[in-house]
Amino acid sequence: MGLHTIFLFNMLHLQFETFDVVTHLEFFLRIVVAGICGAIVGVERSKRFKEAGIRTHVIICASAALMMIVSKYGFIDLGPGGEMFAGTRGADPARIAAQVISGVSFIGAGVIFKNSNSIKGLTTAAGVWATAGIGLAVGSGMYILGVFMTGFLFFMQLVMHKFAIGGDALSFAGIFMLYSRTGCTEFVYGGSASAFSGDRFLLIAYLFTFIGFGVKSAIFPLHAWLPAASVAPTPVTALLHAVAVVKSGVFASIRSTFYAFGPALLAGTWAQKTSMAFAAFTILFGSCMALREQHLKRRLAYSTVSNLSYILFGMSLLTTGGLIAGLSHMLFHGIMKITL
Repeated sequence: MGLHTIFLFNMLHLQFETFDVVTHLEFFLRIVVAGICGAIVGVERSKRFKEAGIRTHVIICASAALMMIVSKYGFIDLGPGGEMFAGTRGADPARIAAQVISGVSFIGAGVIFKNSNSIKGLTTAAGVWATAGIGLAVGSGMYILGVFMTGFLFFMQLVMHKFAIGGDALSFAGIFMLYSRTGCTEFVYGGSASAFSGDRFLLIAYLFTFIGFGVKSAIFPLHAWLPAASVAPTPVTALLHAVAVVKSGVFASIRSTFYAFGPALLAGTWAQKTSMAFAAFTILFGSCMALREQHLKRRLAYSTVSNLSYILFGMSLLTTGGLIAGLSHMLFHGIMKITL
């Protein structure tokens, strides 16, 4: 029997002597849970026939969990006594986990393709990277965080591809939350919720309605449908930009802000600052995209994205002047855009 064989036999014997069934069952469970989470994230990508499907996401998520387990517990023998879960080790537990992020980034780069002025695969690459993060979280024992992130990614992937359904659902949820708190169905200038100043539940409801109606108002990142609709005939796009859809979105936001929730509830809160941030960023984003766009109708679409957020920004000031400015811009923008 050779020296290498004896050494291997002794190592296996030592491994089985220190084998803890309960501990390793938990490790197996972490890998299985990570694989399930990866499969859930990969379902949407697979249905859309993307480069990375269910199997890819399962392998990445489960492998990331394995790497995290090895990183966290694989060098336990370097600590005093060598006890499992001793908490004191001579190795950096983040070392292998950090390399997972770097390695998965290379995999993600392989699914990104640039064709002329378009780039495809960014969402799939980001999903692969996020799936590795889920695997690391589950591998470290943070089940709740990993499962929550899985559900969040799955929900966002579905909603972002079905803007209308997601927007309707969010706005309906916000309206229902408002009614459940105030019991009022009337539009009242100043808001039926003005007496509930600082109510966190109503602030969340307002953010739901703002984002829900924001789908029609084409706020970033819910704007993609508007430039894509530019392939329609010119009369149809004129109605889209000036009258039919986008103006209903900003008008609904104005009505809900001033006649349902009210400035007294929203002024100075994180909900107001969030809506202003969405509007301000969309103004800059739409303007920059319009400047770099070569296709005339798509340029006008991005111009509309920017101008709609000028209206929303004026509304978000929660002042009489801001309301007048927003309504005036809504009217004049409609006339200008349908003329163009």
